[in-house]
Amino acid sequence: DGRREKAGPIERIFSRDDDGRLVVDNAGMYLNEESDDHEGRGFATAFAPRLERYYQRSGVDRIEVFAAAENGGYTWARQDFRWDKNKLDKSIDNIVGRLHYVRFQATTREDREAIDAMLERLTDGGAVRPIDELPTPREIAGLRTQGTPDLGAQVMLGSNWYGVKKLSGGASR
Repeated sequence: DGRREKAGPIERIFSRDDDGRLVVDNAGMYLNEESDDHEGRGFATAFAPRLERYYQRSGVDRIEVFAAAENGGYTWARQDFRWDKNKLDKSIDNIVGRLHYVRFQATTREDREAIDAMLERLTDGGAVRPIDELPTPREIAGLRTQGTPDLGAQVMLGSNWYGVKKLSGGASR
């Protein structure tokens, strides 16, 4: 951290998919509460791009994450992770639930209309839209209105979704 103390452990699982491509599962990052760079102070934001560059040099095809915990859904969305197509329904169900929760608490018509528009982009008659039609998690995190510039953050904080980031230059075997 900023005091050259241990910030906390990270857990990554390395595996190969059915096609032999190298995959990294971001299993966890647990920052020490007493650390100078504890959550919200930029450690993960600074550290993640360095890891990604290392993964690219090492031939990693993609990074997978279960974006959860208190702020993981928002953090990984801002890191531009995309929907994991293999777990899409679970992810969208959770985000739709979060949108409804935030809409219920919304105090302005503008906020409710923005949320309704996002819900329309995610589902069609209750069914999840095809993945190529969906807004990205980053787009949802960036949802804002004039009166509520952090509307998307309210949705994504506390959310649970499965994400993937394809790395350019990832090599097979």
